[in-house]
Amino acid sequence: MHTLEQLKIFAAVCEHGSLSAAARHLGRAQSGVSQMIANLEIDLGAALFVRDKSGVVPTETARALLPEALAVLRQSGYFEQKLSALTRAEPPQFALAVEESLMSDGLAALAVQFEAAFPQTSLELIAAPTFDIEQMISDGLVQMGVAYKDFNVQKDLDFFFLGYNRFITVAAPQHPLAGVRQITPPQLSAHRHIVHRSLGRQELWFSTSLSRQCWYANSHQTLLQLACQNLGWADLPEKFARPYLESGRLVQLDLDFEPDGNLITVVGLHSRAHLRNAAADFWAERLQAFFR
Repeated sequence: MHTLEQLKIFAAVCEHGSLSAAARHLGRAQSGVSQMIANLEIDLGAALFVRDKSGVVPTETARALLPEALAVLRQSGYFEQKLSALTRAEPPQFALAVEESLMSDGLAALAVQFEAAFPQTSLELIAAPTFDIEQMISDGLVQMGVAYKDFNVQKDLDFFFLGYNRFITVAAPQHPLAGVRQITPPQLSAHRHIVHRSLGRQELWFSTSLSRQCWYANSHQTLLQLACQNLGWADLPEKFARPYLESGRLVQLDLDFEPDGNLITVVGLHSRAHLRNAAADFWAERLQAFFR
């Protein structure tokens, strides 16, 4: 019966084209490599290599078996990684919910680092509104969340500071308030407000409905698209809206009560009911560095 060690040596000889080169690569004596190949050929009842002056050439049998041998070795490697992960108490899966307006290429890049640090942990990355994230953590659907600070945060949740995100008020260039200086609250409320609201019909404290006529959406991307269609004004993260401001599809409204926009605190959330594991510590550290 062939062993994993025999398959490893067989694959190395195929890759390097000689017994001596394979032995150097594996850090073994050439005589040991030669004997392993000879034993494998006896077990299989077939020649695997033809010797020539330049080294060895795989036979048709060897070429047919090589993909299968490599598959077995890969599977063995996965098994060793899984065993190591269990020994280190690496969690089998981790779910992170991120406020949808905070999703970015930078956050996605952190997932690459996570894969390298926790190769055997399955990652679920969910984009959702702040209030829905709080509920998902309380229900045990995700282990950690990134959201805007809610001063009425649920009692079973703890939060840690991450940074800030600037919100501005925007509208289409054709909007009646575009170009108006020092817009007052009564002027603003006279026009339709496109408001962010969660599935539970909760509104973020810093962008609650101010107008007599409001439309609602549960994603900032939808708010942005409706504002571009001149269907009302909206409060959006500045970074989120910037490409549309630069292209002229949106303009920032000049508010007399918020001339520099509104800095909103971003926090990480986790449940007091669950102990933090290594994966949670990884995300907490990386997220704090990312938002600084």
